[in-house]
Amino acid sequence: MKASIKFITTLFLVLLLAGCSKEEREASRLYESLMDDITEIDALENDASISDKLAVYSQARYKLERIRTRYAATKKGKEILENPTFSSGQSAEDILSEALSLEDRASEELSENQVKLIIISAISTPEIRNHRLESHGISLARQGNTEEAKAILPDLLNSLSKAIVQLEIAKAYYQEDDIEAAKSISLEAHDKISQYNLNENVCSTVSCDNEEARKRLVDTELRRFRIELYSS
Repeated sequence: MKASIKFITTLFLVLLLAGCSKEEREASRLYESLMDDITEIDALENDASISDKLAVYSQARYKLERIRTRYAATKKGKEILENPTFSSGQSAEDILSEALSLEDRASEELSENQVKLIIISAISTPEIRNHRLESHGISLARQGNTEEAKAILPDLLNSLSKAIVQLEIAKAYYQEDDIEAAKSISLEAHDKISQYNLNENVCSTVSCDNEEARKRLVDTELRRFRIELYSS
C-alpha cells in the first residue's frame, strides 16, 4: 500500500515538473521572439508608416501580455511583471502604452477594418489569431461589409472557420436580395464543411474544445439556410 502511494506521488511530481518545464520553454521562446520585436522597434525609422509602427508594436504588445498572463508563474513571466527596460530604452509598460497610442493614431488615418487586421495579424499564436479573425469576419458580414469579409477568408487557418464566415456572408447577400451570390458562397461553405477534418493543424476555437459539436451545429444551420434560400 505504501509502495503504491509512493509511486503515485512520484508520478504526480514528475508530471508536475514536466508541465512546469514545458511552460518555461514556451515562455522562453515567446520572450526570444519578443526580443526580435524589440530589435525591430529599435530599427524603426522616424518616417516609418503608421501601419508599420502599429504592426511591430502590436506584435510586442501581444507577446508581453501573453507572457505576463499565460506564463506569469515562469521566470520570464516574473521578469516581465517587474516592468524591465529593454535595449530600446523603453520599459514593458512603455511599449504597451505606445502600442495603444499608435492604435488611436492609426484610427485617424486608416479604416477600422485595416486597424483591426493589423492588430489581429500581429498575434503569434495561430489558434488565437484564427479565432479573432473568424470573429472579425462574422462581424464584417453582419454589418453588410461582404467584400471585406470575403477578403479575410484566405487568411483563416481552419476550414470550419472559413465555412462559418462564408455562411454569414451568404446570409448578408440574402438580406440584400442577391440570391445568386448567396447561393454561390453558401455552396462554398457546404464544400468547406464537407472537407473539414478534426485533425487540422489549427482548431477553429482557441482551446480546441467541442470541435465536432461545433461542426454539427454549423452544418445544421447551413442546411436550414440553404433550404430557405433555394425555396425563395
